[in-house]
Amino acid sequence: MRSSQETSEEAFRIPERRKSHRGLIALFIGLLLCACVFVAYEWEDFSYALPDSLKGSAREQAVADQAQASKVAWYAYETLGEDDQKLYRLVYEALAEKSKVAFPTDNRNELRRIADCVQADHPELGDTAAAVMVEGGIFTPAYVAGVPLVEEGQEAELLAQVEAAADECAAGVAPDADDYQKAKHAFEWLASRVSYGKDLEGGQDRIVINASGKSRFTLDEGSSTPREHGQTLYNALVERKAVCAGYARAFQYLLQHMGIECTVVSGTAQGSLHAWCLAKLDGNYYYIDPTWGDPEYTGEQVSSQQEMGADFRYFAVTSADLEVTHVPDDTFALPACMATADNYYVREGLLFDKPDAERLGALALESLGKGLPLSIRCASLEVYEDLLHNWVETGDIGRLALVERYQYSSSDQGIYTITLWPYAQEGA
Repeated sequence: MRSSQETSEEAFRIPERRKSHRGLIALFIGLLLCACVFVAYEWEDFSYALPDSLKGSAREQAVADQAQASKVAWYAYETLGEDDQKLYRLVYEALAEKSKVAFPTDNRNELRRIADCVQADHPELGDTAAAVMVEGGIFTPAYVAGVPLVEEGQEAELLAQVEAAADECAAGVAPDADDYQKAKHAFEWLASRVSYGKDLEGGQDRIVINASGKSRFTLDEGSSTPREHGQTLYNALVERKAVCAGYARAFQYLLQHMGIECTVVSGTAQGSLHAWCLAKLDGNYYYIDPTWGDPEYTGEQVSSQQEMGADFRYFAVTSADLEVTHVPDDTFALPACMATADNYYVREGLLFDKPDAERLGALALESLGKGLPLSIRCASLEVYEDLLHNWVETGDIGRLALVERYQYSSSDQGIYTITLWPYAQEGA
């Protein structure tokens, strides 16, 4: 992922040039008209891709070339109509360049929706659109301290720390890894690195800085730490403590850093405000909830000597899987995620479509024998109940797995899973 300065210049890919289809006319006139159209559309391409501050600059062609080669598409942007895409580009320019921008509308709700789309695509903008001020058709961004704006002169330093964390994560991925392997690594890396900030829930302690960078006020009097709300990728990647939005933005940033399309989805989960991700892995869209991937958040209790590992129940799931617990808002249209090829349990061979105790015992023997947990998914409630009640709860699976004692947990909230891990007494 690039710094915020570079991102503001490179965020949008140059669209494919449109073709001119004309009737049969004189060859000379036809060629002349085509040449004129080409020039006009060439200019429009750059207008589309670059903010006004770059037009005519020495870097224009270099920026255009880099934007053309970008591997990451912006999902929320692509869902918008042409008029809304124009607003999106203006909002992005205002947020990325920290400047006021004139708009063709002063409808606060409309601009708030567009700003939400921009933030869904661009995790590096953090909470920059937390306060949107519109008066007389002028959009003025307000910045919540964190990333990218904290104190004057600190932005580059903080983003360098974020970039270093992303590089550290990417270094653990094999050069020939596919999207699934990259995303799985980032998911596990984040779960092992970040602590869920239960004390930060609510996120009202924020210092807000307006576009000039001079006027400050707090949304909640008494705030003393500018980044303590846990909502930014900086909270997760550098400070290692965040709430759901911080997890989602950090995971999105890690995937984008590795060339994978990912956007943040906001809504509710089990009735509470929540954020998760939509990612395109190996050509298909999936939902991934990195917050729910952290056992510290899900509340799994294990011996201090045992490692629970990441919780993969909500890694690369379908719309049908997600809708049992998560309800997205209507900021932008979402795809019907139906693919299962890169679901964790499918990809790792841990999906049970029948109550095969012998197979479960063999998998448990392999994992528990190495001191590692085992999580399986059952394709139906019937399979889940058979394996759980007749084998796991009774202890009979221990006979097949050659273990005397083990711990287990189960979940039947739409995604039926059973997790086993070795039992170890404290101090043993």
